[in-house]
Amino acid sequence: MPNYCSLDGDKIGTKLEKLIVNQDMISLSKFSNLISEAINDITKKIKDKGYNIVFSGGDNIMFHGEIETSFCDEISEYFENKTSNNLSIGIGNTMKESFIALKIAKAKGGAVIIKYWEEMRP
Repeated sequence: MPNYCSLDGDKIGTKLEKLIVNQDMISLSKFSNLISEAINDITKKIKDKGYNIVFSGGDNIMFHGEIETSFCDEISEYFENKTSNNLSIGIGNTMKESFIALKIAKAKGGAVIIKYWEEMRP
């Protein structure tokens, strides 16, 4: 059965805010470009794997298809190696479930993959 996968960079917004407050335009530009490049690369990997992109923007992507956890591990590792930052990932049977799973991943401190149906067991 097709699933949805939501991913979001961990603490990216906080790092951007710190660079803005410190008025470090050069580092801000470099960091922003690095994150954008990584997200664009991951979006391409997702499409190449045959998944359908629901949206991709900032440090977020949602995609749809027969989600393989090993592929999620692969893109998470790629993001970490490229940016020295982590991803939180949520997988669910619907967009809403993948979003909730992503929020649970964030609440657990990030850098994890949460499957909605496993997390919501009684």
